Amino acid sequence: MEHTQQASQTEKAIYQNGRGYRVEATTIGDTVVFFAEGGGFVRRMPRAEFDAQFTVAAEPRFAQVAVAGAWMDDGIALPAYSDGVRWNGWLMPYFTREVAIRLIPLVESLRYDEARDVFVALDPNEGDEIVYGAEVIRVGDDDVVTYSIGAGEWCWEEAHETPQEARVRDA
Repeated sequence: MEHTQQASQTEKAIYQNGRGYRVEATTIGDTVVFFAEGGGFVRRMPRAEFDAQFTVAAEPRFAQVAVAGAWMDDGIALPAYSDGVRWNGWLMPYFTREVAIRLIPLVESLRYDEARDVFVALDPNEGDEIVYGAEVIRVGDDDVVTYSIGAGEWCWEEAHETPQEARVRDA
C-alpha cells in the first residue's frame, strides 16, 4: 500500500474572507498556519476549511486618507496614503515629504535629515535611531514619493475628517 504525503510549502500570501477580514498565511499544507494581517495570534485551520472561507486577496491599492495619532491634540489630522494594510489593527500611513515635515513639531524626537533624505526618530525604549527613507508608491496612475513614518510601529488611526479638511494647527 502506497502512502503519499502532501508536502507543505511555506508562502507569504494575503487571503480574505467574505467579510473582508484579511489574514497572512505563512504555511500551507494539510494545515494552514496564519494570523491577522499586520500581526496577531497565530491560528491553524485544516486546509479544506481554510479554502472554504478564504480566497487570495486582491493587491491593495493606495488611496488618500486622513490620519491621527493618540498623542496628537483632538482635531489634528494629516493627509496620508494607505493601502488598507494594518499592523495590529492600526493604519500604516505613507506621507509626502511636505506632510511629513508637518509631523516634526507633533513628534518630539522626529527630525528630517536633508543630506540623506530621511526622517529620523528615536526609539523610546532602546534610544536607537529609526530611519524612514523615501519609498515610491503607486496611487492611481501616478508614482508618489512617500515616507512611512511610524508605519508598523506607531498607533495611527483614520481621522474623522476628510484629507482635504485635515489641517495641522501651527505648533
